[in-house]
Amino acid sequence: MESLIVSLNAVAPMFFMMLLGYFLKGIRFFTDAALKQMNALVFKVLLPLQLFRSAYQADLEEVVDVPFLLWNEGLVLLSFILLALVAVHTVQEPGKRASLLQGMFRGNIALVGMAIAETLFGEGETGTMAILVAITVPVYNVLAVLALEMFRGGRMPVKRVVKEIATNPLIIGCVCGLVTNLAGLTLPTLLFSPMDSLASAATPVALIALGASFHMERVSSDRRAIAVGVLMKLVLLPLAALSVGAALGFRGVELGAMAIVFAAPTSVSSFSMAQQMGADADLAASMVVFTGMFSCLTIFLWTFALLRLGLM
Repeated sequence: MESLIVSLNAVAPMFFMMLLGYFLKGIRFFTDAALKQMNALVFKVLLPLQLFRSAYQADLEEVVDVPFLLWNEGLVLLSFILLALVAVHTVQEPGKRASLLQGMFRGNIALVGMAIAETLFGEGETGTMAILVAITVPVYNVLAVLALEMFRGGRMPVKRVVKEIATNPLIIGCVCGLVTNLAGLTLPTLLFSPMDSLASAATPVALIALGASFHMERVSSDRRAIAVGVLMKLVLLPLAALSVGAALGFRGVELGAMAIVFAAPTSVSSFSMAQQMGADADLAASMVVFTGMFSCLTIFLWTFALLRLGLM
């Protein structure tokens, strides 16, 4: 019963805040321009501050486990290769293959991941998740560009990828937090207090913005591709990754963070990247919408299963 309550507490707030965002967009509370600015605020200010706070307050001796980090990124790379084969056998058009592959391996770990980690582990125990975000987000960026270029026969723009990584606000926020932590600096209350308040606002604002970004009318006729993508992203991929993680002996916060990485819904940014690089934007949008909706159920089930089995 306790496992059920903890699982519900982790997922229910996320679901209701997303539902609130969807409702507000439905009654035209947000204009498209306002929503665009709201998303910019989340990704350029609030989430970077949240990641800064987590990295700044983390006990690095406890959260930086090099073998764990290497295994996690190794599984991300392996999943990319295997899911590329799935995409090739599921759809024929290169643009659809690129969008499907990106939708299957690229999780929304900065937005949804940090929200779940904060609920499950508490604000003071999100350091492991913050480190994973700092490492995995650039890996996602590189692999996403590789997927989009690979299926349209282009060459990977190395300089652009490096620039995107170096200027990514999420990475900058986490790196700055790590540097401040390692340097042993203590921020004055006058500076840290407003930063802490803004960081706490990141999760609710981000989830409301995500809910408001859902556009059901964009759903394409690619039902088979969407079904395969959702099944792989939310069920089979986390099942495989968590089986490996548990077999390797990872438990508690580490296995929970790994669960979040592999069970998170498709990243919202995958739609804009597919649009900008000539892939199938409709399929990319459908993956964001449907993985976002069904993840409320699957994340609850994964959390409940891990707690019930005593693994987290």
